[in-house]
Amino acid sequence: HFGFMAISLALFGLGVGAVISYYLAGRQSLDPPWGRLGWMCSLNVIVTLAALVVILHQQVSFSVSYKNALKLALIYFVSAVPFLLAGAVVSLAISAGIQRVERVYFFDLLGAGSACLLLVPLLDLAGGPNAVLAAGALFGVAGAVWFRAASRPRLAMAALGLSLAMAALLLTNTYTKWVDVRFAKGAAVGNELFSRWNSFSRVTVTRSDPGSDPTIVIDADAATSIPGYAPEELTAQGRAELLRAGPGLAYQIRPGAKTLVIGPGGGFDVARALAGGSGSVTGVEINP
Repeated sequence: HFGFMAISLALFGLGVGAVISYYLAGRQSLDPPWGRLGWMCSLNVIVTLAALVVILHQQVSFSVSYKNALKLALIYFVSAVPFLLAGAVVSLAISAGIQRVERVYFFDLLGAGSACLLLVPLLDLAGGPNAVLAAGALFGVAGAVWFRAASRPRLAMAALGLSLAMAALLLTNTYTKWVDVRFAKGAAVGNELFSRWNSFSRVTVTRSDPGSDPTIVIDADAATSIPGYAPEELTAQGRAELLRAGPGLAYQIRPGAKTLVIGPGGGFDVARALAGGSGSVTGVEINP
């Protein structure tokens, strides 16, 4: 359902932006088109960062309440604002280059396709919030290009400065986590020993208290514990407890069999296979 929300807010923002660009295109008293495009792209650097910070600081629970409805509405409209400015930029660019619309449309699709290809490695490398910061930095570069076309070198340098500032924040945020997930699934995020994004999930390692086993949590929902011992350190009692659980039935029927574990998670099923006498254990995990 959040996938549909993302698509709908993007289309909503792009559509409203196109309507706004139609209004701006009819006002001859404003700056020439290239200058207007530069201002909108540069403004979107700040808007993208502000929207990200606002969204990450909203704690929305699963209860049906007026307060939650207001927070969801805020998230929806704040998320749409960067798309609104992007839609206005694309529409104004097409309007200004209508005599060569095939070239404008070609580069529009080239940019969109390149972004789709770059998104997966960017999420793997930098994570979700930093991927949004990277988009903001690219808006600054675009602003500099448009100001350059409008023969406004100082404004072009200012836009480039905004882009470099966003890039510096991205690099710093990789280590400091200033702009990061604060709430997930209605609860505050805490006790994270490790966190890492990939293209389809956010994986963390948490520990509820110093004496407990650490837990791998995927998207603040699916969880799997990590055994706090090496398999060779298992006592007879510990081995019996592992094999007494439901998944241990397979090793009661076929002791010492070769084992395939689909989704080993934190490793308890691997430990159970070794406790059952398996000399060959293969684990297959979809999430790297």
